[in-house]
Amino acid sequence: MQQIIYTNPLGKSVVFKRAPPYVFENLRGVSSVEAQPITTESAGQDGKTFHQLTLSDREISLTAHVEGINIPDMYRRRQELCAVMNSALHRNGSMGMIEYINDDGSYIIPAIVKLGPDPNDRKNRFNHISLRWYCPNPYFRSKDPVVVRLAYLGSGFKFPLVIPEDEGVQFGLIGYHAAAILGGDSETPVEIRITGPAYNPKIINVLTGEFIRVKRTLVFGDELNISTGKGEKRVKITRANGVVEDAFGYIDLASTFFQLSPGENPLEYETEDNTTKSTITITAYARFGGV
Repeated sequence: MQQIIYTNPLGKSVVFKRAPPYVFENLRGVSSVEAQPITTESAGQDGKTFHQLTLSDREISLTAHVEGINIPDMYRRRQELCAVMNSALHRNGSMGMIEYINDDGSYIIPAIVKLGPDPNDRKNRFNHISLRWYCPNPYFRSKDPVVVRLAYLGSGFKFPLVIPEDEGVQFGLIGYHAAAILGGDSETPVEIRITGPAYNPKIINVLTGEFIRVKRTLVFGDELNISTGKGEKRVKITRANGVVEDAFGYIDLASTFFQLSPGENPLEYETEDNTTKSTITITAYARFGGV
């Protein structure tokens, strides 16, 4: 069974399902989107040279009908739907949220109302309508995030043992380690939160070798927040006294705003003062190119 739940920027929601008053009929635009290849062409070249591609934005359309207990109730329900799906609510850049539910799961995607309820046929207390949403980011994501806390691991076990020099055996790790296990089918950005104390904190994606290092000192009560989303990159420090500091300019130039891949992603944390008092939390959502 399919459902659409739309929540507007004011937090007001409407549900389209196989029951009144807003009855789900047909949905388009939730599967794969068109890819845009980026190519170059040289003089005399047969064909083109392919470099990379980007995914197009997404448009989701829904046909449904408004059902009332009588004709006046149908009009009242339709007006309430128009109020929730008012495109003018996006004038300041605010986004709404679509939640798409099917028999396999629940997925969300930020959206704006491109076309509010458009009545096209009325029969007694039933009014067929069409609606369209525009999604600038084509990816659906899981409704619930994966939240990982990097824990400090001590020195492991101690007991008499002879270890071959050419092989070696590792029984324990020292430092902050964790693994984020993600579903989905696409790379996804991360939100990183580090609380002090820390000196030049560094998060490492062990799978790729990429890292993010911020050359700042955090004292107890300070909080560093990093977002690696493309077009949404952010690095800020909230000091213990409430002062917010833009720390983007303190990023190590060798850093990468890395993404996590579907599957297991081992992560490590380092700080140059070797403290064991830091708290590190990684948050990510599984992302889907279509559902």
